[in-house]
Amino acid sequence: MTNFIRLTFVLISVIALTVISVPSASADNPEVPSLGDVVPIQQSTVVGWSSCSLIDESVSGVDLCFDPSVVAPRWIKLEVSGPAPNADLTGEFPSGWGIRAQLPIQNRGTEQVVIDAGTTILSFTTAKAVVDVVVDAEVIVPPRQGDEAGYATVTALFDSEDLQPGLNDIAYVVNPGHDIVESNISNNSGTLRLFHPSAYPRVVINEVILPDYVQLDVDFLEGYTITVKGTNLGGDMTRGIRFETVFQNKAKGEVGAYRSGPLQQGGDFEFTTVWPAGPGTVTVDQSNIDIRFQDESASRFGPYAWASIINTDTSSPTDLLPLVGEGYMVLYFALEAIGNQPDYFLSPMEIGSEVMLSGSNYNHRGPFTEGRTMKAFYGDQWVGKQTPEDYDGDAIFSTNLEIIPPVPHAMYPSENHVFNLTSHPPVLKEDWQFCSAESTKLEEYVDLNNKLSDQLIHRCFGISHSDKLFGWDTYAQWGQWVDAWADSFLRFRWLPAESKLEGKAVTLQIFDLDNVVVHGVAFTPFLSEISDPIFTGITIDEFQKYADHTGNINPRHYNDIYEYYLNEDWGNDIATSKATAGYFNQYVYDGPPLEPGPYSWRVTTDVNAEAGSEIWSEPVTFTIKALPSTSDQLPPLKTVFRGEVTNTYTGGFTVATESGFVNIRTDDETIIYSGLTGMQSEVPIGWKVHVWSEEVPYVVGTTLVPYESIPIANSVEQFVTNRSHKRCTVIGQAESGKSAVTCDDGDYIELNDSDLPSGASTIVLVKDHKECEVIDVSSSGVASLECEDGEVVTLNQSLKAGQVILIPGKSAKLISTANRLYDRINEFKISATAAKDQQLTEELDEYDLQINADFDAAFAEVVANASAEVQDFLQTVTILHDMVTKLAGSFISGDNNFIFDGRDISELASQLQIFADSYENMIDLMVSEMLAEMPQATRDATISSIKNQSGAFISDMRTELERAVYFLNQGDLIEAVSVMDSAMAKEEIWQQQVLIPASSSTMASEAIATVEQELVEYGDSLSEENRADIEQKLQALKTAVSNGASNLQTLIDELYKTVDMAWESYGGDNESGGQNGDAGARALEAIAEVDNSIAQYGESLTAEKRKGLEQKLETLKTALANGESNLQPLIDDLYEALGTAWVSPGNSSGGWVEGDNESGGQNGDSETRALEAISKVENSIVQYGAWLTDEKRTGLEQKLETLKTALANGETNLEPLIDDLYEASSTAWD
Repeated sequence: MTNFIRLTFVLISVIALTVISVPSASADNPEVPSLGDVVPIQQSTVVGWSSCSLIDESVSGVDLCFDPSVVAPRWIKLEVSGPAPNADLTGEFPSGWGIRAQLPIQNRGTEQVVIDAGTTILSFTTAKAVVDVVVDAEVIVPPRQGDEAGYATVTALFDSEDLQPGLNDIAYVVNPGHDIVESNISNNSGTLRLFHPSAYPRVVINEVILPDYVQLDVDFLEGYTITVKGTNLGGDMTRGIRFETVFQNKAKGEVGAYRSGPLQQGGDFEFTTVWPAGPGTVTVDQSNIDIRFQDESASRFGPYAWASIINTDTSSPTDLLPLVGEGYMVLYFALEAIGNQPDYFLSPMEIGSEVMLSGSNYNHRGPFTEGRTMKAFYGDQWVGKQTPEDYDGDAIFSTNLEIIPPVPHAMYPSENHVFNLTSHPPVLKEDWQFCSAESTKLEEYVDLNNKLSDQLIHRCFGISHSDKLFGWDTYAQWGQWVDAWADSFLRFRWLPAESKLEGKAVTLQIFDLDNVVVHGVAFTPFLSEISDPIFTGITIDEFQKYADHTGNINPRHYNDIYEYYLNEDWGNDIATSKATAGYFNQYVYDGPPLEPGPYSWRVTTDVNAEAGSEIWSEPVTFTIKALPSTSDQLPPLKTVFRGEVTNTYTGGFTVATESGFVNIRTDDETIIYSGLTGMQSEVPIGWKVHVWSEEVPYVVGTTLVPYESIPIANSVEQFVTNRSHKRCTVIGQAESGKSAVTCDDGDYIELNDSDLPSGASTIVLVKDHKECEVIDVSSSGVASLECEDGEVVTLNQSLKAGQVILIPGKSAKLISTANRLYDRINEFKISATAAKDQQLTEELDEYDLQINADFDAAFAEVVANASAEVQDFLQTVTILHDMVTKLAGSFISGDNNFIFDGRDISELASQLQIFADSYENMIDLMVSEMLAEMPQATRDATISSIKNQSGAFISDMRTELERAVYFLNQGDLIEAVSVMDSAMAKEEIWQQQVLIPASSSTMASEAIATVEQELVEYGDSLSEENRADIEQKLQALKTAVSNGASNLQTLIDELYKTVDMAWESYGGDNESGGQNGDAGARALEAIAEVDNSIAQYGESLTAEKRKGLEQKLETLKTALANGESNLQPLIDDLYEALGTAWVSPGNSSGGWVEGDNESGGQNGDSETRALEAISKVENSIVQYGAWLTDEKRTGLEQKLETLKTALANGETNLEPLIDDLYEASSTAWD
């Protein structure tokens, strides 16, 4: 066999090897030995670890050896496989069982060794056979590292036929055939100690005896005994077994621990342990228990450490301990155990204990715990380790303990109790007991009729119509009303209960007179943290804690609780204690509504029993009684009703309707709307409302309606007869001959046919109001008011000087807003001062683009070739113009009462929504009109540029337009007009700051290129004076462009006019021409940006990155100077080079990484973020700086300059400056 050494440096690692153990002889199946057959440990037979595991630096090359002791860098692992009579299913052991040994082959040399497949690496000589370990795949054993040998793990298989009973001393040789060249072979032999598989103890539990059942009483499980019987089917033990009892699926609760003594082979055992009574140990649904066990040594040493311990010479502990790594504490405890009991390790680990079902309660690390503590690796023995669900071994015995809960005692409602319905609010305030100490308060306000008004409001019960104690004649009556609030909720109470976090799971049922279950509920009571009287769970009576209206504490269930515990033989002291504490289980009814009549209820804690076999409390009968009605003639409620809001509570409100008081709830989907104030999040007291609910609600006092069963309103709308707008329906002809109209606020009016839009079936009525300020109040209470239009009015109302109210009349604000909107629509020109074609601009009279049928042929051609989206948008704009003009004009010409056709308003809202959804097409139309005579590419480039600058503007415009749509749909036309006017004002600003400058720049570039070209071709034919005039105008335009002037149109017109006059004989026109203006401008912009970046931050670039960036820059400069037409690819290349210049390989997200800049550094990411922040803020100032105040702009620029300076100076802590800059930017436009 050819072998060779590969001299390659590798790190020490554990390499699992696949081997073949080949026995050379066999023997008869041995009998199971007795303890007397076990060979005692002879330390002299154990290999000396100093010649293998300790490093000799004089050794070089390859030095293979094997050390089974605890000093080795990896401890050996011995496992028994296929205990008789259970045959081994792997086929590894001919006899059906044997020992699988995982053994580390060490290399103390300086060179790694590669062991070829087929090499015999170890050879063992037992008393009966030779067992060879043959490698069946290439194996690499690394060299030593420092003071630790390299190793790889091999597996040896010892069939039971090849071993003697008891403990075997087996001689071994490493590299027996000298197939591997070694520099030292003096340590290649030694002795391995291992047990015959029959010597392994194997404990099984045959029977567990439990009581028939255990009572789970009020707050604890009664104690009980557990008897365990079993047998040791394996070899004799020198240690005991630790048994424990655990409830399945319970993280804590390990009790009944028992430690047996050493169990003899074939011996039976029996012991009894006690599960102590006590609280919090188990619940009814945790009645499956496990009796499980493991070798008592496993918790402290783990399942495999014993194998290396029996192969270690422990005669010199002080020399041995310092040489052990991860297993130090394991060896320490092992030496302690041997000192107390010399034969402690003279039996192997009990079969099944290697699973470590009980875990460990030790915090030291072991040789097989991968650096973790024993407790962390194997599971916490004290906490109670869960049994794996798939475990099916012998180390556990599972059984079931029947746990019977106590039968509940129904306490309230008691037999024949009458439950009276009341008109109390359906939600109890947390401080309800203080309500009787409060009186109503007068709240003044200008009501919906614009007059000063007041109402008496009580914090707990809402609107009152009496200045007495909420309508009661005496304090006692009022106090009784408040006392009864908590008792207005239907509550069920039962025993036993305890003041603990969790009670017993229950099922409760309520039956009607026909014994049909009308409601059932299953839940587990939990303790109320605040003793809430309407809490479902464990709580106390409200008067157990709070005084009633008489000032006394009168717990209503003291006697009930006392008698229960006394009858259950708890004794007087405990009964008194329980009654004084006052705890009981409670369920606050939250089921379906209950009509008045008789009912019964019962409860059980036997929730795990089969249906029909539960143990229930005795049924208790009670009666629900309705609140007496003041009239039997009240109209029935419907799903739509109206009334006044008399009280509000969490998630709902009470309405006084013509049918009685009604409770209704709201949720996140409920639309709460006021015609005066718009959408609301909640309904306030005093509103007069229209309510729509899919369910017909219940009149208070006629039915028991829990909060959860109160219908939820789909919509709540405040109705007022004098609000500014309302939607109405024409329902026919009134007796007066006028049209009969009903409105959504409940109002009814009659209108002349001439007042209605022709053919309208729905209309929107708008009534305007004007602001008036109280300037004087006479001694008689007459108020004089001066209105915004100068009118002086008087009101015989109780108003205050300085008070501003609204009265019917056309407001100056509406007139001003409508006029502005009308003027903007009819006079606003896309580029009235900047467009090159003044005659065309004057002809455009329509909305926004002022497009009509008379626009010039060039623009007509552009529109004809435009996309379908742009053409549809043009049609929408044309339609929208007429509709908005008509709306604004109506407000200007009419009085303060306006009538609009509902169809017109709906169509206007629809068209405006379409307009908003496609608003970005406005830019296409505007640029197409202004640059109609220019090439398509030029228009496209300008449109793209403007859109890139207008993202925020377009989003803002869509938001504003959608707000206008919302108000139109609500019928609030005044607010819709105001929003549309505001939107157009924003559009004006955008045109002046973005659209016109960008379009003018394009036209200027075209004009310059055209005139320069014509000067080159025909300039010689001009007179010096004419040429000088042209060049002067040309230079003026160039200078304006160079200076970034926004309004270039005048200079363009003057240039063309001068050219026309000078070259009139040549028939020149004022076409702007030019194909490359935008590209040239972009090239100049790119060059400027990159020059600036290199100047400020070039020092942080690598030489390679900087050179590449400068080459791209120079290429673009040369192309621009040579007048090349196709500049865009060069611009793109330059920007791409700029974008990657500060990005290191592998860092695609951008930013320097360590090693990218010359400092080596640690600050690359923050420098990248600083550059990004500087770029973003500078761009924001360029685009939107005009909207900043001087103070905000100065502050922002100061933060920007501070960050630039810090970056240029190479400062490392840039994050605070970046944060300061972003914060200043985020608040600058507030």
